[in-house]
Amino acid sequence: MDMLEHPITEIPYPVIGCSNISIDASDLRSNGRSGLFIQNSESVRVMNVSVDGSGTDGIDLQSSHDVLIDSCSSSSAVNSAMLMRGSTRTVTIVNSSFSDSIFGIATSEDIEDVLIRSCDSYENTHGMYLTGSRDLTISGCGIEDNRDSGIHGSNIRELILEGSSIRNCSSGLDFKNVTSSMITDNELTGNYLGIFLSGPSANNLISANLIASSSFLAVRVLDGKDMHFSNNSFIYNTGTGDRLDPIVRQVDDGGTNESWKMNHFRDHRWPDNDTNGIVDTPYSTGPDSIDSSPLARSPWSIIREPDHVSAGPIKGGVRISWEPVADAAEYRVFRSDGPFDPPRELATVRNTTFEDLSLKNEDVHHYTICSLNGDLLPGDVTTAVPARGDLFGPIVNITHPVENSYMDVYDLTASWNSSDRVTSVSGSLLVIDGQNVSGIPIEGEYTLRGITEGPHELTIISWDENGNRGEDDVNFIVDRTPPMVRIISPENGTITNAERIVFRWESDDRI
Repeated sequence: MDMLEHPITEIPYPVIGCSNISIDASDLRSNGRSGLFIQNSESVRVMNVSVDGSGTDGIDLQSSHDVLIDSCSSSSAVNSAMLMRGSTRTVTIVNSSFSDSIFGIATSEDIEDVLIRSCDSYENTHGMYLTGSRDLTISGCGIEDNRDSGIHGSNIRELILEGSSIRNCSSGLDFKNVTSSMITDNELTGNYLGIFLSGPSANNLISANLIASSSFLAVRVLDGKDMHFSNNSFIYNTGTGDRLDPIVRQVDDGGTNESWKMNHFRDHRWPDNDTNGIVDTPYSTGPDSIDSSPLARSPWSIIREPDHVSAGPIKGGVRISWEPVADAAEYRVFRSDGPFDPPRELATVRNTTFEDLSLKNEDVHHYTICSLNGDLLPGDVTTAVPARGDLFGPIVNITHPVENSYMDVYDLTASWNSSDRVTSVSGSLLVIDGQNVSGIPIEGEYTLRGITEGPHELTIISWDENGNRGEDDVNFIVDRTPPMVRIISPENGTITNAERIVFRWESDDRI
């Protein structure tokens, strides 16, 4: 094999009708034509070539076979940063980048056996524009910030797209008449539309992909047939959140004979009452299609869930805490108010504690947490932790004396009981006529010695572990002195022969 190791200075640099040639060079500059043009050649190795500002195409392969493009870059081309056309076969493009052009990587009709691995295509109109080709493999590529499509494909057969990241494009994948292809293990995030299939596209497997934060839909199918969607994770597309909307869905499948099975929809994770990992109700994926077995948890590992979640009562609510997760930007807190109530979001926080002070009762509530990564995509939620809020003070009941009772006593024994629904009663205080009496038991009895005659007010105040107070009070009267009675008539010692005697008297009690 011939080796050209010296820097290339002639621009454009044509390789026409060559075989067994290796080009190792750098810094090709534009003169208004293609930076590197390879035609009717075979067994060509191109390494470490950088093309900037080509007038037409940066690297142009035409009717060539067995070509390796390794560790090259091409940018600012008027048309394609990397172009394959004219029955080109068996091309491998690795560790290279293509940017700031109309097409990052483009193919024309009749292209076969192409491997694109570990390449970047960014800030183009189309990251990749593939037409009339077959047996293409795109693996481990980063396709980001392209103004129109991440990958546009038309009239494509046997495409394999795997392990790639397609972000911040108008359409992540825009496929028309793409058939017998496999789209697996890719991350499509932040695009306007995740995947668009039309034209007709048929017999494609779309599996184990993460499709998240699409402004419009995660998937839209027009004129598709025999598509197979499985084990994908759909998160926060179409403006959906963590609860099912009665109208808005993340996908819209208008094709025929489609198969949706065991996909995860972030807005449809509940209920899974038999805890088998399958949501108990189906998810509508289009006018005539459903996923009858949607997954309760995501098959895509985005970021792990927090460990050691605990929840306990505080005054006025519940405090939830958990251990920090590496690389977590934020955490989201959810609460279910009953066993058949779906979880709803309470808050998004940056620290590892949260106090829920919005409770209205002391019933059992269930709390779950999820971590969010740097792109604010959520991981799975934790197992639910039950807790009651401590909203109210203890219940105090004075059993003796009773309200408005009279007692002929010198020593009064008060009795009461105190209980708290959520925590324990920590202490009690007796108040008699505004005077505090400490040192009394939490509940039970206490004797007031030498109580004076007259009306009294007795109050028992109890408090729980969080300082919530409860009380009960009664009013009673101590009366040890009998009433004073004076007979007015007849007077003492009166003698009468009257057949009818009228007695008159008066009585008085100072209490």
